[in-house]
Parts: sequence; C-alpha cells; structure tokens
Amino acid sequence: MGTNGYVLPEEIKNHLLGTDAHHKTLIYYFTKHNEQYQQKVGKNTTHTTYKRYELVKARLIEFLSEKYNLTDISIREMNAILLEDFYLYLRNKSEINNNTAMKFLQRLRRVINFTQLYTLIVT
Repeated sequence: MGTNGYVLPEEIKNHLLGTDAHHKTLIYYFTKHNEQYQQKVGKNTTHTTYKRYELVKARLIEFLSEKYNLTDISIREMNAILLEDFYLYLRNKSEINNNTAMKFLQRLRRVINFTQLYTLIVT
C-alpha cells in the first residue's frame, strides 16, 4: 500500500503484470538463501553444506527445464505435485538413493520456509 493506506495505480499495474515486489520466483529466493548461507560458512556452517544447497538448486533448475520447460517458477505456483515430481526426477533421472533424495527435499523445504519468512517480514 502507498502512503496514507491508499493503493497506488503503479502498485495495481505491477500486481496485474506480475512484477510486484512480493511476487518472486523460487530460484530467486534459492539464490538469496544461498547468498546468506554462504556468509555463515566458517562461523556455524561448513562450506560442504553450502555446496549441497547449491547442488539442490542446480538439480531443481535442471528439473524445471526438463519436466516443465521452465527456467524458474513462481512461488505461488508451487504445489505438492511439483515436489513429488522433483522427488521422482531425483530418484529416476539423477539415480540417487531415497535418503539422498529426501535430504534434497529437506533442503528445498528450508528454502521454502525462508521464502515464507522473507515475504512475511517484508509484507
């Protein structure tokens, strides 16, 4: 909302065009999360864990490209089916075992939680 509680015409335009500040994509937030996570390396996290988050992001980009022909996806379009498809992609295409696939999903869930907290605080 603009000043004095009124909605500005520019805000309506941005919302309709999908360019509003709170309408970001999953890869945008994944990158933002990883940048912040990298700053923690050496203090309370390891570089290896950071690299694992980067690997999950890379696999997610590959998955979106192969399965949905997308480079990124809006947070609003995420659903349980997409997560299940990502899990199956990891198991079948990447040929990783169940425990590793579950760790990938766990890291993705942390990024989704980061997204929710980020948009909650900004809103």
